[in-house]
Amino acid sequence: MRVLLIAASSEFFPMYAAPLGEAYIASVLQREGHEVQILDLALHKDYKAEIEKAISSFEPGLIGMSIRNIDIATYPATIYFYPPARDAVRFTREITDVPLVLGGAGFSIFAEEILRDIPHNIGVVGEGEHAFVEIVKKVERGSDPRSVPKGICYLDEAGNFVKTEPWKITDLDELPLPARDLIDNSRYKLVDGRVIGNIQTQRGCPYDCIFCSYPYLEGHHMRYRSPERVAEEMELLVNNYGVDCVFIVDNSFNTSPSNSKAVAEAIKAKKIDVEWGANYKPGTKTIEHLSLFKESGCSHLAMGVENLSDDVLDTMKKSANANDVIETVNRCTELEIEQFLHILFGLPGETLESVEMTMKTLGKLNVYMGGWQGQSEALIMTGVRIYPHTELCKIAIEEGVITKDTNLLIPRFYITPAIDENKMFDLIRSYAGGQERWNVPGLDMNVPSEMMEFMQKQLVHYGI
Repeated sequence: MRVLLIAASSEFFPMYAAPLGEAYIASVLQREGHEVQILDLALHKDYKAEIEKAISSFEPGLIGMSIRNIDIATYPATIYFYPPARDAVRFTREITDVPLVLGGAGFSIFAEEILRDIPHNIGVVGEGEHAFVEIVKKVERGSDPRSVPKGICYLDEAGNFVKTEPWKITDLDELPLPARDLIDNSRYKLVDGRVIGNIQTQRGCPYDCIFCSYPYLEGHHMRYRSPERVAEEMELLVNNYGVDCVFIVDNSFNTSPSNSKAVAEAIKAKKIDVEWGANYKPGTKTIEHLSLFKESGCSHLAMGVENLSDDVLDTMKKSANANDVIETVNRCTELEIEQFLHILFGLPGETLESVEMTMKTLGKLNVYMGGWQGQSEALIMTGVRIYPHTELCKIAIEEGVITKDTNLLIPRFYITPAIDENKMFDLIRSYAGGQERWNVPGLDMNVPSEMMEFMQKQLVHYGI
């Protein structure tokens, strides 16, 4: 069967991100003998023309469309990604009666809300490789794909939302490498023009951060790819697809110190001429490995710092403290590894005093800057996006910030009722105003030119 996979998300800042999830599903489908095409709408201005052209020329028997992100998660100023993705789904359904299946991280989090809003009657939740293969089998046989036993959701004939148990792939090495040949890899670049590729080394999240949706998407049980397999894929990206640098997209690359060390050793052993970066959790357990990371090509770490008040970090259940951050930043700077620090304000336990403490400590950090993030060293979020299925969502309901019936598909944010948000905004402005390298998009402060371009394109293109 011919299967068309469409990445419906339209964001391109801080970089165009290749549709890795679609490439994984494509490779599994190809292994089963199917013909696959990938269309990434983020690379095109006229989504209607591109969808129509792809369907007309490829003539698929099934279409999969992914929704990766719902919004930019900044407050009070934000950008809502969902409307253009919704428009793409609706347009596709208008021009063809080919079966359409929704999926992607954003869809999985808000599956019921999206199915009711579009409206539509089937989607994949969680890891999609096996579920999508089973759906294709059902469509080929002319049977109802909603009879697939795992990994799907749908609205039944009575309008009830039904979600089956997500599919969890226990051995990630059983998956073929993503189908990079279906992607124009040269189109995905950093702000400095270098071509970037993305790699996943693990799935799952062992942490209990109260605001995060990763455990819902991937589960708490960790599953790791073999380090040799990761290094093989990185080498392939560099040698076969012209990639200059690679970003490891795991929630936290160093959830297992021994595994992240082994991956770095495998990359180093292959002597791959590449710079790589990763999402990284500050902590003393892996500081000793940072020199190995550097030797293997690591030049950038995006750190989920979240806050620099130990009391607030404890309330977040971050399993880290401010000293972990300070020591990690200092060691990275010694090694000339760029850091990009993510800060969240407004969670339970936050006070004006803790906000000021974090801002003062942040101002004292000697953060090394490279070329990945341009002129940015910190991203400061003035409020926290409320996602369903999280502890923060339960707290927000208990405190009356939202109700149990609030539709969270429409972006809603949490700032503890114990703090005056306007005073918090003023305090943040007073510190960030003198720090050009601190981006505060929610307050429209120090927004990089690349992000401003992104915001303007998003608003003009979709008329939001």
